[in-house]
Amino acid sequence: MSLRSTVLVAILLLVGCKHHEAPARDAGAAPVAAKPMSVDTASALATAVTEMQGFRDRACACADLTCAAAVKAELQSWAKAQAARFKGQPTAVTEQQQLGKLAAEAGACLQQLAAPKAKVDPAHVDALVTEAIVAMTGFRDQACACHDPTCAQAVGQAMLDWASKNAMKLKDAVPGDQQRNAMQDVSDEVQACLRTANAPK
Repeated sequence: MSLRSTVLVAILLLVGCKHHEAPARDAGAAPVAAKPMSVDTASALATAVTEMQGFRDRACACADLTCAAAVKAELQSWAKAQAARFKGQPTAVTEQQQLGKLAAEAGACLQQLAAPKAKVDPAHVDALVTEAIVAMTGFRDQACACHDPTCAQAVGQAMLDWASKNAMKLKDAVPGDQQRNAMQDVSDEVQACLRTANAPK
């Protein structure tokens, strides 16, 4: 079994619990309330998502198979413990989707690590870094055009979505000193504009 498959199987142990949604009913039947999710369960689910983010970040930071194997083993053990904890409990679909997405991202990082290393083309790396700078410049312009928290939050979410979508492609894009400074300058400008838009008026 591939590393990616192993990670996805592990997380399925967690998301196999009951969905927190109302059961299907006949059109003419009286509404049936879904079994409420307890405060403890909701808190535990939020913690599980945070912990899974940690596993994803560690998996994507691995530079060798020894690291990948250690993360995989810990994730399998963690997932089994969570499966036992949530067994039979109603859980929110949103959190299950988040966990599945994070597991897929972790699996993709581990799978890439296991794949044969291709020679990195410096010109390709330079193009990727330039692409990232252009994207961040666009986000800076959007952020600096914001005048309220709603706009700032939308730009922030767009940045997160872009980063998640392009994480794998940009993993090997190591910027030079000049490019790194340019990226840092743009990032600082984005954060400054978002802070201004979010500031109480």
